Amino acid sequence: TTAKKLKLEIVPDEDEIEMIVSTLPNLEAVEFACGITDDVGGMNHLARLSRLRWLSFVGVGIRGGQLQEMLKGIGVNLYGLQMQECGMTCDDFRAIGTYCKSLRYLGVSCMSSHGNLQSDDITHEDISATFSGCGATLRYLDIGCNDFVDDTMLECIANHCPEMLLLDFSNSKLVTDIGLARIASRCKKIQCLGMMYCDKMGIYTCETKEDFISTFVTPLLSLRDLRTIVFASDLSDIITQDDDNVPNYEEVGYRYGYVDGVLQTALPNFMHCLRIA
Repeated sequence: TTAKKLKLEIVPDEDEIEMIVSTLPNLEAVEFACGITDDVGGMNHLARLSRLRWLSFVGVGIRGGQLQEMLKGIGVNLYGLQMQECGMTCDDFRAIGTYCKSLRYLGVSCMSSHGNLQSDDITHEDISATFSGCGATLRYLDIGCNDFVDDTMLECIANHCPEMLLLDFSNSKLVTDIGLARIASRCKKIQCLGMMYCDKMGIYTCETKEDFISTFVTPLLSLRDLRTIVFASDLSDIITQDDDNVPNYEEVGYRYGYVDGVLQTALPNFMHCLRIA
């Protein structure tokens, strides 16, 4: 009964979840790492864990309505919530903003990949409602690998998340330098930006060095606390070598180096640009 952390690698049934809640009432961190599963019931019982501060689901499709019921009970105390590759409805997404007013970390990457939340389902109103509710305390946000992440969403985050330290929007095919500029203009405490495989950004699309500096590099110079940017090292999925209107591999490699050098010179805490496959 004194255990504070629990990691589950096998999907529990509803009775097992109720037993866990009854016998381990002092849990502060629970992780469901059960692989891709659908229609998992009993999650509403977690609403009774009044000491819970960290909750993580990876690949779990929670039965309809139970995520909202759960967050209604424990959301006010949660500091961290991860919903990676999880089936969520738009109402579930909005419930995060409604009930989780003290979040420091939110991970909602790869939601579209599970199948229950498609890009056509979520609206900018849903996004605004969520981040206007929980954004004031957010420090770390992972929204990567979602079809619905675009410049409007980044503007919403910029408007509602002034304390942001880490933002990862990797694999966001709709994000451009406009969204980056919105983040840079308002999230002044940002220390780390993840932007792997964002192939609409100017570092990959601007035809001239002058445009690349103006639209991509200049906004970054206003982030005085910036320490790290994460780019993709494999360019084959980002640019097409036979397109004369976009930079080739060699030019993009030069631009990576240029960003690294300029930011290390101009920003007091900047360390490096990471390139990850």
